Amino acid sequence: MRTIRCAMIGAVAATVASATLGAQTFSPTGSNTTGGLDNRWTVTCSTIGSVGQPACPTTAATAATVVTAAPAGWQTVPTTDGAHYISASSSGSLWANTPNEDPHYQYMFSTTFDVANSSSSAVGFNMFAFDNYWVSGFLNGQAISITPTPADPNGSNWQSIFNLTAANGLQDTGNVLQLTVSGNGRTDGILVSGYSVTTTPEPSSMALLGTGLIGLVPMVRRRRK
Repeated sequence: MRTIRCAMIGAVAATVASATLGAQTFSPTGSNTTGGLDNRWTVTCSTIGSVGQPACPTTAATAATVVTAAPAGWQTVPTTDGAHYISASSSGSLWANTPNEDPHYQYMFSTTFDVANSSSSAVGFNMFAFDNYWVSGFLNGQAISITPTPADPNGSNWQSIFNLTAANGLQDTGNVLQLTVSGNGRTDGILVSGYSVTTTPEPSSMALLGTGLIGLVPMVRRRRK
């Protein structure tokens, strides 16, 4: 019996170890790279309208490229957790000679990650920078919030830091974060850093706790008598 029990414990330990090694925790943009490509973030590029802009390198989701030099006005990189800007090209530009600041390209950046105890957690990104227009953000298909409100087109969004909050729709594994921005084709990119998870008590847990405290009152009274 002892031999079998030891074997079973060893098998469980091996399973836990392999699961831990396989966990995909959140990776800041540009912090996990190979050959200048981000191993954890993809980008999908599309053109907006037809004003003579060059075509996207590819219209399918592909590994995002780390921007090698942050243009003037961009945030200082790397951040404290190693984040860099990512884009559809190493310069961040697909149309360097763009005639104006109007949106000519749209980019959807996507990553997948796990969250332990997801049912009682809220995910936040305290450092989100982008050039140049915010379109949308989704976590597992549910909209996430951005603060402060980004400026209208032709605003200087690239000089600001924004916060993203994704409090709903979390799951333990395979969370899909999608951030869509647009740009004029010159120095377009995003930076995501400052990942944090906040655990909040579940309503059901609070209700049980309240019930338990109420139940203690008669016991205290009886002991005093």
